[in-house]
Amino acid sequence: MHKLYEFCKDRGINTRVVESVIAVEFSLERKEFLEEYFRIGAAYEDVNPWGNKLKDRGEDTLVLEILVELYKKISRLEHRMIRQELDLVALESKSNILALGHGVLFLEDEILEVGSIYYLRFVLPSFSDRIIAIFAKALSANILQITKMQARDIQDFDSYIANTEMATIRVQKYLKGE
Repeated sequence: MHKLYEFCKDRGINTRVVESVIAVEFSLERKEFLEEYFRIGAAYEDVNPWGNKLKDRGEDTLVLEILVELYKKISRLEHRMIRQELDLVALESKSNILALGHGVLFLEDEILEVGSIYYLRFVLPSFSDRIIAIFAKALSANILQITKMQARDIQDFDSYIANTEMATIRVQKYLKGE
């Protein structure tokens, strides 16, 4: 078991934990970070609600799927350009996220001030073009509990955890010869 899982279990935080190595930047919370948090969230629009509305009306799904895929490709290019234009605030510290669970992160370095709120930015490996910005409270010198996260980012974060867990299970089954 990972230290993060044991830590969460001891404190009544029910979550699955997956190991990963994700570069993260962070600083103690400041007012200017809230503006950037909302700017980053607004920069990455989601096409799915638009596509789902058309599907609900019975529109041609093949044409719709092709349009959505084209939109996603254009959107990825646009996101890369946006990322360069976002003018992100410089953050004080860097580390790696070594494990994560639903609403919790485990950092490589033990440098957090317990009880303090931090602003963090990272990119999930499966969404290499999109910055995720969050606020989190330090529960220990290297464990954070997420306190503020965009709704779309929560979905993608939780999906990443579930997908990583499934991939780990498949590898374990393969290694056991099942």
